[in-house]
Amino acid sequence: SLFRAKEEMKKGLRSFEKFVPRELVRELLASGREAELGGERAYLTVAFADIVNFTSISELMPPEEVVKMLSRFHGILYQSISETHGTIDKYIGDAVMSFWGAPVENPDHAFGACLAALHAQARLAEERKRIKDSSAPPIHCRIGINTGDLVVGNMGIPDRLSYTVIGDSVNLASRLEGLNRYYGTDIIVSENTYRAVSDRLIARKLDRVYVKGKTQGVFVYQLIGEKGKVEEKTLRDLQRYEEALEKYLDRSWEDSIRILEELQKGHPNDKSILLLLSRCCKFMEEAPDEDWDGSYRLG
Repeated sequence: SLFRAKEEMKKGLRSFEKFVPRELVRELLASGREAELGGERAYLTVAFADIVNFTSISELMPPEEVVKMLSRFHGILYQSISETHGTIDKYIGDAVMSFWGAPVENPDHAFGACLAALHAQARLAEERKRIKDSSAPPIHCRIGINTGDLVVGNMGIPDRLSYTVIGDSVNLASRLEGLNRYYGTDIIVSENTYRAVSDRLIARKLDRVYVKGKTQGVFVYQLIGEKGKVEEKTLRDLQRYEEALEKYLDRSWEDSIRILEELQKGHPNDKSILLLLSRCCKFMEEAPDEDWDGSYRLG
């Protein structure tokens, strides 16, 4: 019957939306066009997120428990991404790649990505409290976010398409996610991203570093929170750290060390403070070359 055919079509579309971005499905239905190979240049925001020490944790767990853990993690990320109008690109093991600004245009894509990251970390913190007395492993997550030019569209072959983003900006987002392990941070964003959200969000300028695939150093920022929701003491400490970083970049090693040692008293486990402090001490003994621009090569 016609009714049954319509119900079957609805089921098919609901299933289709589980594999393809919902907004893209709606766009194709509204236009009446068939999906085809092709992409276009766009200025968007990309994020990568993964579970800290996932390999070590999963090796000690039965496969079915690993699946449950991933489901918890991916569920929290999906909620945070979808409510900020982001698009999940793909799941890569425990990692999640997502982007904002396509297929539906959103000029505030950088803010959406940052807000999603903050919401995801807050939800994971709540979940860790909730499962504290259970056997379920607590999940900690690292996130990297970059805003820039890339290509978005249907990639692959005509018979097998994937709606995704590609380009150097995507690679940088992935690199930023990995940098978190060096600094002991959970969200690192690029300078492009921070510039787009600095009127509404608080971030700490962490460092100037060389990342793989880049010939010039880039400034990286630790995303902290929304303006008006960050404690005054935290704001003062962030400002002091950035003062120490500026002294470091100006080759004023002693001044930088003095500030960092003061900060370290209140933050003995802050890896970023320890890293910058150790570099200053090293350069006190042996100064870098004259053409040094403050960029550091990690790893």
